Amino acid sequence: MPSYFMKIPVTIEAMLFDGSEVDCADVYQWVESNTQGSFDINDPSGEVPASGVSIDAATGFMVIATLEGVMQVKKGDWVIRGVKGEFYPCKPDIFEKTYEPTEVFEAGGHTYENLADAMRVRAGQEPLNPPIDTRSTND
Repeated sequence: MPSYFMKIPVTIEAMLFDGSEVDCADVYQWVESNTQGSFDINDPSGEVPASGVSIDAATGFMVIATLEGVMQVKKGDWVIRGVKGEFYPCKPDIFEKTYEPTEVFEAGGHTYENLADAMRVRAGQEPLNPPIDTRSTND
């Protein structure tokens, strides 16, 4: 008989890819600046890094090097930055069933999941919990 488990609630960062050139540039730059950078998926002699982003010249799709391999990002997909700083695309129906918006609080140049930590930082004190925007892609 199977056991049942509930997913641990975590806060993730995500951007909806609407397919426009401006949006493509924003999502591309976000992934590029938080991974090993861009790579050339069209270079047959090139290696694909463990993390990074490229544009597939054959299809015109943005592609992300993920923990599971290279994945295409299509119009309407969400691009998620996971709990270890990894990036991957997510179909909108799966995203809608898995995630809900959360409120975050800014203080001292960082983002916190709760108001108490943000207020502590604003008062010059150490937060009780680490900020959610300092995850390393090398974890």
